[in-house]
Amino acid sequence: AGGGKVLDAGKLLAFRLKLPCITVPLSAATCAGWTALANIYTPDGAFVSDEALDACPDLLIFDHGLIRQAPNQTLSSGIADALAKWYEASVGSGCSTDGIIQQAVQMARVLRDQLLIDAHEAMAHPESEAWVRVAESCGLTAGVIGGLGGAQCRTVAAHAVHNGLTQLQACHGSLHGEKVGFGILVQLRLEERLGRNQLAAQSRRQLLPLLKELGVPVTLQDLGLGEAGLHELRAICSFACRPGSDLHHLPFDVTETDLLEALVSTDADSRSISTSLETEA
Repeated sequence: AGGGKVLDAGKLLAFRLKLPCITVPLSAATCAGWTALANIYTPDGAFVSDEALDACPDLLIFDHGLIRQAPNQTLSSGIADALAKWYEASVGSGCSTDGIIQQAVQMARVLRDQLLIDAHEAMAHPESEAWVRVAESCGLTAGVIGGLGGAQCRTVAAHAVHNGLTQLQACHGSLHGEKVGFGILVQLRLEERLGRNQLAAQSRRQLLPLLKELGVPVTLQDLGLGEAGLHELRAICSFACRPGSDLHHLPFDVTETDLLEALVSTDADSRSISTSLETEA
């Protein structure tokens, strides 16, 4: 019972010891209670690797009363993490003709649309039906999508950026989904620049106001990296681009220099758009 790291640790131990596993999420910050996957971190909180498990937990207890006791920040983080399912699955699945993968991608699209509609009310009114839909989407539906679609529908560049960010102590104050949310913006920047996807810029402009409203980091300053030097930013990119990284599920090649440019330009664009939004307000 707990958050993502606790649930992943419990699943991994149960898997290795061949024991039944029951998960009780205490927030909707991730879909860790559902998935047959465990992320492994160093004691300091830096991502090391993920380990695929043979099966999902035997039982998941998703108690709304428990989830409502978690800080609002956990739900906003969960929304960002769940939104990533569409942005990653839609590009990571490529031209797959596998029917199950196609269904997972379509579920991810519906999930994104629902979150875009319900997120504001859910955050403002924890007793509303919108809150129920959003919490269950983050804690349950997102896990179904990853389970059905597998690695192609689970993690791509947004999570790779998260993994890179965890290597810096300054980012450890941000939750998993908050780093993933920033990673979505970076991935869309890569798609725009390297994938020649003009819709990516439109998606970025659509998504950024919501992330900002939710309090999800949209700039390096928000992540605690306002004073970060080039060496630190390169360390993020080096880890995110290492062999076997989820980033390589993108349908085009990305170098460390490409990713560094995307990080810096995403930060600059986000600051510019944020200033415009504040002026309009």
